[in-house]
Amino acid sequence: MKKVILTVSFLLTFGFSAFAQSGIRQVDFNNFTYKPFCAGEDTRDITVKNSEFSEEKTTGDYIERLYFKAFAVSYGDLNGDAKEEAFVLTLCNLGGESYTSEGFVYTIKGDKPVLLTRFQGGDRAQGGLRSAKVEKGLFIVERYAVDESNNACCPEFVVTMNYKWNGREFVEVGIPQRRDLYPATPVTFEKGKTSAILNVSVEGGKFKRYLIKGSVGQILTVSTDARNIDVRLVRGAADVNENDRGFLAVLNDNSDFIIQIDNISGEQANAVVKVEIK
Repeated sequence: MKKVILTVSFLLTFGFSAFAQSGIRQVDFNNFTYKPFCAGEDTRDITVKNSEFSEEKTTGDYIERLYFKAFAVSYGDLNGDAKEEAFVLTLCNLGGESYTSEGFVYTIKGDKPVLLTRFQGGDRAQGGLRSAKVEKGLFIVERYAVDESNNACCPEFVVTMNYKWNGREFVEVGIPQRRDLYPATPVTFEKGKTSAILNVSVEGGKFKRYLIKGSVGQILTVSTDARNIDVRLVRGAADVNENDRGFLAVLNDNSDFIIQIDNISGEQANAVVKVEIK
């Protein structure tokens, strides 16, 4: 009799645990009502369908626009209770160039999704959210970051930040780690040579980056005869003169310089690029 009772108890426990783990995954966050702060200081109900919501309102000569999107959902056990939470990343636009991100954490209570907390994002490259996950007891958030230009349109780095959940809020732990969003391939020169030839294959509309170490006063020349290929210097202090084949740059710093090779066509392109520094 004990064995039967134990077996039934085990099955009930297992069934409850399995439901608890899968419960939050049954919520369709692509067709869901959120309460974001994106439209002002107060929250408002925004219901997405197929992950998106948009509206336009005309007031006199002024058109108010609102676009909202849930662009990523991930899951993990945030507080160690063997139940998963959902982490939803969203974007909001009010008609201008700014796309501000905001993160939401939902848990299951009484078979219903409940907002546990939120975490702040930013405007695209200026702290915009890229991903969120739980790993080894840490809540790990990736954010976009800019370079010295501080241009919100164009992220250059990803910053990884770790948090602990204390039952009420996220507490940052450790030191944020930054890495290049678009890693560059180092340019290598044969011994005694000051120039190198790069054979580059680039998909349509894409780009590749190459890194070269330079010193103050050196002259960096990069050129190509390939059609539909644009060559430019995207990182490093220098006085740059561009031409239809590439550029010539007088370097103003002892640092790493990043060359970007853009395929401005819609088709695969193969290019021969000459890099010279002296």
